[in-house]
Amino acid sequence: MRIFNKLRNTKGFVSSWERALRFQYMITEQAKERCRILAFWKRHGDTATKEAFGISRRTLFRWAAALKKGAGKLEALNPVSTAPKGRRRRNTPETLSSRIIALRNAHARLGKEKIHSILKTEGYAGSVSTVGRILGDLKKKGMLLAHAKLSLSARTG
Repeated sequence: MRIFNKLRNTKGFVSSWERALRFQYMITEQAKERCRILAFWKRHGDTATKEAFGISRRTLFRWAAALKKGAGKLEALNPVSTAPKGRRRRNTPETLSSRIIALRNAHARLGKEKIHSILKTEGYAGSVSTVGRILGDLKKKGMLLAHAKLSLSARTG
C-alpha cells in the first residue's frame, strides 16, 4: 500500500516542517538553570540551596510540581506570564457617556475642557482628564461623529 501525502510537492514544506520540529520543544536558559537548581536541591537539601541560590523552599516545590505536571519535560520550567488574570476595566456611567455624545453631536468642535465645564455646571464632579479618556473610548467604539475639516477650496482634509 502506498502512503499518500497531500503536501508532497508544496514549496517550502520541508523547511517549515523542520522548523516546526526544532521549535516544538523550546527550552529557555532560565528553564535549564531551574533544572540545575532542582537537582542541587535534591542532592544537598533546603538550606544549602537557599544559601547558594537565594531561592525559597516554596519556589522549589512549585518548580518541582510544574516539572511533574509537565511529565518531566523541561519546557514546563519555562517562565510563565505574571500578568494579573483579572485586570481592572474602566466603567463609566451610561448617563454620562450619553450626555457627552449629545454634547458632541450638538457641537462637534467641543473639547474635553469645554465639555468638562458644561458637565461641572450640571453637577459632574470628575476631572478634565477623565472626560478626555471617556472621549477617547467613545471614539474607539465609533460612537462619536467623525469631524471632517473643510478648506477654502472645499476639499476635505
